[in-house]
Amino acid sequence: MNQPFQTYSDYYDLLYSKKNYEKEVSYVKKLIDKNCFNSKLMLELGSGTGNHAVYFSKLNYEIYGIDLSKTMVDISVSKNIPNTKFKVSDISNFQFSVKFDVCISLFHVMSYLTDLDKLSKVFDNVYSSLKPGGIFIFDCWNKPAVKIDPPSIRKTFFENEILKIERTAFPENDFNNSITKILFELNIFDKVKNINYREKEMHKMRFFSEDEVRNISNNSNFQFINCHNWLDFKTKSSEDYYNVYVLKK
Repeated sequence: MNQPFQTYSDYYDLLYSKKNYEKEVSYVKKLIDKNCFNSKLMLELGSGTGNHAVYFSKLNYEIYGIDLSKTMVDISVSKNIPNTKFKVSDISNFQFSVKFDVCISLFHVMSYLTDLDKLSKVFDNVYSSLKPGGIFIFDCWNKPAVKIDPPSIRKTFFENEILKIERTAFPENDFNNSITKILFELNIFDKVKNINYREKEMHKMRFFSEDEVRNISNNSNFQFINCHNWLDFKTKSSEDYYNVYVLKK
């Protein structure tokens, strides 16, 4: 069985073709403008196939994106997005010769860090990579919401001119350790080759409470600025599945 985003990356853009990246970038831009002035140099952790970078580039950001998946990075590079540099790297162990105004990590990348020691290393690295006054914005799964409404088996369908995919998610929830393992099964029909095949991939996710994020932030010397429901500016809700955090150096 493949590790996250080895096989999955081949179908990533189709699986998330209905995701409103432009809306998400507009929302994050408002968070940036509210907390950081003259921010143009951006680090993106878990940059995926570059879909957020497309819209940040249009806003004249210079983006350095890193991702552990070489396939995802290759797809990002192939899109020829202006003002971007992508490289394969572990987000807990990276170095750049420049300092950044802002670091972002979207689409629950932080939740893939199920080991708290490794998560702390990411926070330390981000802190050292930011300019004084720089900000770190990321989203993750919200522990209270996951406990109220645990992930369950879910089937979704995707199609383009080449592929037709049925994806089934089989979650296994471990509330004692704040982790959900999700087995994704993809039933794929290739219209061009007229063949069916299957792929499987396991994704292991961690959900966090605000107190846990505060503790890790403080240990890395970040100033905790705020926590919001994802895509709005209201006070964090225990029923909202995803939270976005804003930290400042």
